[in-house]
Amino acid sequence: MQAANTPPTKSTNVLQRQIIQKWQIHGIENPHFFDVMYIPEYQMYARLHFAGTTFDTHKNLDTIAYERDLYLMLFDKFFQKKYMKVN
Repeated sequence: MQAANTPPTKSTNVLQRQIIQKWQIHGIENPHFFDVMYIPEYQMYARLHFAGTTFDTHKNLDTIAYERDLYLMLFDKFFQKKYMKVN
């Protein structure tokens, strides 16, 4: 561990980049669920989520992220699934 007053070394920067890259890959390969939203006018709940995908080192990270499927799921007040749309 680096002391508070010493500048980071090259190996520390490399390690930090590797950690960030692992988290980016994790974020792409696994589904991401957004908060459940209540729609009072219809007494329904909605949830969005991105599907996971395989990380491809030959593609730009943004391209991979935007190619993931986006799902909309609607639930009634008893949380019974009523609708699912894939975009």
